[in-house]
Amino acid sequence: MILVSSPEVVKNTIRTLYVKGFAQVDEWSPPQRTPNPNEVVSVLLRNIVLTNL
Repeated sequence: MILVSSPEVVKNTIRTLYVKGFAQVDEWSPPQRTPNPNEVVSVLLRNIVLTNL
């Protein structure tokens, strides 16, 4: 999952997803600046094993 927005929105979204049990806060990459002013990106990587397809 990739979050791209202002630092505050990214931080709040990560916290909201944590409260909902989606991901731990420390599983996200540290926010990195983008070419756009006042915008950051943070990434969450997950491996999903699909069985019985």
